Order: sequence, then structure tokens, then C-alpha cells
Amino acid sequence: MMKYLFLLLCLCCIQVYGQKHDCNAKAFLSINYKGKIPLYASLSCDTVLTYLENDYENENILHFHIKKQCDKMLYVHVSDLYNQLNADGWLFLGDYICVYSRAYQGSLKLYNAPCESSGINSVVEGYDPGMYIVVGCSGDWLKVKRIKGDKIYTGWLSPEMQCDNPYSTCS
Repeated sequence: MMKYLFLLLCLCCIQVYGQKHDCNAKAFLSINYKGKIPLYASLSCDTVLTYLENDYENENILHFHIKKQCDKMLYVHVSDLYNQLNADGWLFLGDYICVYSRAYQGSLKLYNAPCESSGINSVVEGYDPGMYIVVGCSGDWLKVKRIKGDKIYTGWLSPEMQCDNPYSTCS
């Protein structure tokens, strides 16, 4: 009996650690981020393809098409406004991958899981023009975090409420 319990525990742990999620969402490199981010060829992080950074002088903000998540890494297609950069690779999740909210009128609902039937985890009251940090993805849903004053909001942002345009609103 103990063998079966151990086997069941191991199978549960395998599902939690090393999970891969297919994604189809978009985001941008934070307009406030001044550093460089390595883009890796694989999950092993042994080869850096390039270092990513915004070109503030030319107002050229990097854009991500998030295709997959594996633990704390995202597989992305990176492009820029002037098509000078088009690359695919892995990067670590960090406070530099962001989206805006499309809740221009009213409150923004963040859900418990990547579906509306999962229930509401938190509500950001009123219009909030700040950036939401991407902390995960599943399908076309993004798990986000928003620090606003002394309050931290977390939850899943529905696709219709995501704005990946760092230049203007997504109305």
C-alpha cells in the first residue's frame, strides 16, 4: 500500500514541477525596464541567442508573442516596431514582461484560473493605466500581478482585457 501512495505522490509532483503550458498571448518589454534580458536557445540556458533591450532613443519597445511556458521560463517570438529584430527563444519570467488592461471604464476582474467560471480572485477598481506584470500563461490567458499603492492584485487576465500595445490604448 505504501508503494502505491509513494507512486501517486511522485506522479502528482511530476505534474506540478516541469509543467509546460501552450500559450498564445502577447506582451511587451516594460517601458520602465532599462536592463538587458538574455534570450536563450533552449531551456538548458547554455546558449544565449541575443540580449533584449528597448531602444528608448527611437521609442522602439520590444513585443513578445508568448507561445509556451515551462516553469519560470517563456518561449517567445520577439519583434520590434521597425522589424529589426525577429527571434524565437526562451527567457525567464520577470517584472519586465508586461501588458496593460483594457478596462477603460469600470473595474478589472482577475480570475482564479484561466477561465471565467473559475471565479474572481481580485478586482482592480476603476481605470488603472499601470502595467501588469506577466507571471504565467495558459492558452490565451495571462496570469498577472499588479502592485498598486500598498495593495497587490494577482490573478488570470482574460484575453479580451489584455492590451499588448505599449504606445496607445487598445480600444
